Amino acid sequence: MDLTLTDSARVLLRQAQSTCRGQAGYVPVTVLLMLDHGRPAAAIAQDLGLDVSSVYRYAQTYRLQGLRGYLAAEQPGTGAC
Repeated sequence: MDLTLTDSARVLLRQAQSTCRGQAGYVPVTVLLMLDHGRPAAAIAQDLGLDVSSVYRYAQTYRLQGLRGYLAAEQPGTGAC
């Protein structure tokens, strides 16, 4: 699966990843960063304990809604963690 982040999105996701460590928002943020690094969806799913369909859903949500929409969709009411 091909997903390339902009430099600014990458920085914001890294910041969110640090903020979200140990919380529910960590996994969705980490999925995007791992896809950006070229990791296969199946490997990401295995590493993070997800279904492969969840990895594809996260990528699709990001593509359709952009970074702000993605963060809001994955953590309703908070926009992050």
